[in-house]
Amino acid sequence: MKTSPWREPETRLGFSLRAVIKAIVLATVAYGGLALLVTTVISFYGNLETRLPLLAFVAQYLTALITGIVAGRVAGQSGWVHGLTAGILFMVIVSVAGTFFLPVRPTLTGIILWRILPGALLGLGGGAVGANL
Repeated sequence: MKTSPWREPETRLGFSLRAVIKAIVLATVAYGGLALLVTTVISFYGNLETRLPLLAFVAQYLTALITGIVAGRVAGQSGWVHGLTAGILFMVIVSVAGTFFLPVRPTLTGIILWRILPGALLGLGGGAVGANL
């Protein structure tokens, strides 16, 4: 059956787990690079050591945004869904890994409000941008 060139292409609404996994792997590498950069800057400027938690949050949030952009770009459609999922999963992975390395255990409410929710919103926005690039 031949299709007309004037016919609008079909849009399929689907979820690509491959896009989310690829974005999370890239985000883990990017987060490692940002963490290395933060520690290098802190080693040269000793007065920044008091701002380490703030710098860690900035690195996490920036990586969540990058995760969303990559997930949306790889998926090519429904970027906000892919970005939201990738942002949430990345922040959950970082939060779980952080509980093993931090001497102080944060509360579940603190993790949700200060890590997962902002990461989800940044991933959502990044996914919407990435799908339209």
